[in-house]
Amino acid sequence: MVETLNMMSVNIKTFTREIKTDFEDGNYDPVIGIGKSGVGKTMSIYELTQELGIGFCELRLVTLTETDLLGIPTIENGRTTWASNDLLPMAERDGESGILVLDEITSATSTIRAAAYQLLDSKRALGNYKLPPKWKVIGLGNGPSDGGVFSGMESAFLSRATCYRIEPDFGTWKAWAIKNSLNPTVIAFLSSEPSFMHQLDDEDIASIFPCPRSWTALSKKLEAREKRNSGKPLEEDIVRLLAAGAIGEKVSANFSAFYAYNKVTI
Repeated sequence: MVETLNMMSVNIKTFTREIKTDFEDGNYDPVIGIGKSGVGKTMSIYELTQELGIGFCELRLVTLTETDLLGIPTIENGRTTWASNDLLPMAERDGESGILVLDEITSATSTIRAAAYQLLDSKRALGNYKLPPKWKVIGLGNGPSDGGVFSGMESAFLSRATCYRIEPDFGTWKAWAIKNSLNPTVIAFLSSEPSFMHQLDDEDIASIFPCPRSWTALSKKLEAREKRNSGKPLEEDIVRLLAAGAIGEKVSANFSAFYAYNKVTI
């Protein structure tokens, strides 16, 4: 059973639409999105900032320390202050308006999450740093049953934001894939077998698995190899080799057989 943290499940399109509407309404309160790895959470936010023409800044919290976030502590006139860092967005450099993504929030340590909380409250400040008024914080991570590293998530964090559970949705992904000219055979295969779009084995989280991110990677490989092959279809063994490296050996057999007998153009 998937642990949803009492969040309503939505697809990527709905998630980003709500964030876009917030910007149109001048609402810069934080939003949190929790879901399985590889569904396109971070990429969808980046693409939204490109659509809106606003700034984008991403912090992978799992790689940071408290000093990275707060800056180096110093003593001035008997008081502790923090030297500013250049990791967080600055209006003059990154734009007057934008989105700060706090990625992998559920994989970070509790001390890092505690520091990040400060960017979600009404002061929107961290040490000597203050988030520009028209920047919005989006926290992204994986839930406890999503197969990733789950270090925790406090209710205090969730209560400071609008929160959603992001689930993979084939129709939304297919529209995105066609718009972004992914390999037509990848799109055709998943149209015939949509259950293969995302197949994370909760019992074997260390294995390769098909997901929107890995299908996109396979698509890029196929496009490059077909171009090298003068636009002609590839041999089945080559396709299976490429597919196995991206989506795993199990599904690669199905995909390479489909490629061999159903090469189509969309």
